[in-house]
Parts: sequence; structure tokens; C-alpha cells
Amino acid sequence: MNWSDVAAVLNSLPSGYLRTGSAFAAWQNSLTAASVRFTGGVDAITAQTSFGAAVGHWLDVWGRMLGVLRNAGESDSDYRNRISLTLLSWRGTVVGIESYLELAMGLSAVVSESFPAVGWALNIQVGYALSAAQKSILGVNLAFVRPAGVPYTLNEVSGGLFLTTGNFLSGTRFPGSWLVSQNRLTGVAIPSTTNSPVSTLPTTWLTDPTLNP
Repeated sequence: MNWSDVAAVLNSLPSGYLRTGSAFAAWQNSLTAASVRFTGGVDAITAQTSFGAAVGHWLDVWGRMLGVLRNAGESDSDYRNRISLTLLSWRGTVVGIESYLELAMGLSAVVSESFPAVGWALNIQVGYALSAAQKSILGVNLAFVRPAGVPYTLNEVSGGLFLTTGNFLSGTRFPGSWLVSQNRLTGVAIPSTTNSPVSTLPTTWLTDPTLNP
């Protein structure tokens, strides 16, 4: 409640509780100020029970309850967006994987299937080598949308300027600086199942039948 709301409540008390004069007005203002600080804190805590308003560790509670943990250094807005997209994303399809990585993680990726062999490749266009930590985060997040138990390969595609030679119509080779690409292939060890959002909070709040009949 803000100042005007609290003041309206106090001024609506029965006349036996109200007085006139500057002394009572000062007392009323002091009481209003103290009440605003209390009700403001209560309102702020209550707001954390709303997913759209939760911030900081309160948002972490929402994520843990839905089985989506915060990535290292991830902001509240990015984390909230990723939680929503994880829960709403398509699963087990090429389009679903590509859309999830682009919208939830900001990665430009193309999925190529390995027909007739079993498996697929995740081709990510980056200008640098992904660190081990980044690959770990990618693998954890991808577990929500990838097809269960199907092996895949991570292919980091990056471009740059490299001094090489060209060959024009099989004639004499000539030197020059050309844009070429480098590929880094990484085999990924995955479990046999795809994870679903499962609460990671140490509580039975979502599973206890007496609490959730």
C-alpha cells in the first residue's frame, strides 16, 4: 500500500479515533509513514509469489520448482525468459531444438540429421571456441528439448581471415586472404532419457498428495 492508500484507511476510522489540530495531524502522518514502510515490505514479499514479479533468489525458487536452474551470470530477465521458453518449447524436433537455442539461449544453430544412421549434429555458428563451462550449460539446457537417447555431435562453426591460396579454373595458383571456416567436432555423451521439468527444491510441496490432492 502506498501513502494515499494507508492515509485513506486511517482517515476512515470511526470519529472516536480521530482528532483535529496540528498535533493529531503530525501523529497521523507519523503513523502513516510507519505503516507505509510495513505494508510496502509485505506487498513486495507477496509480489514474489508471482512469476512475473519475482526477482533475485525468489526467481531462483521459481526456476528450481520448475526444474530449470539459473545459468552462471544470467540476469533475471534472461532467466525468466528462458524458464518460460523451456516450459513452452517444442520437444524432440529439429525446429524445436533450433527455436529453443535461438530464443532461450541466443545461439544461432542448425540441426542436421544423420540419416540413414541414427543420430544428429548440432551446428552452432560462433566466432570463438566454446569453453567447457559453456558446453556444459548448453548440454544441460538442451536436455529439455532434444530427442531422448539419440546421440548427437556438437559442431562449432567459426569463420575468420586466413592466408591461403586460390585456384582459378585449375590454372596457376595465386596467394590471397580469404574467408574460410573452421569446424570443431565434439562427441557428446548423453543419458538415455530426456529430462522434464522436475522440482529441484528440497520439498514435497508439489508431490505430497496431502498438500496437492
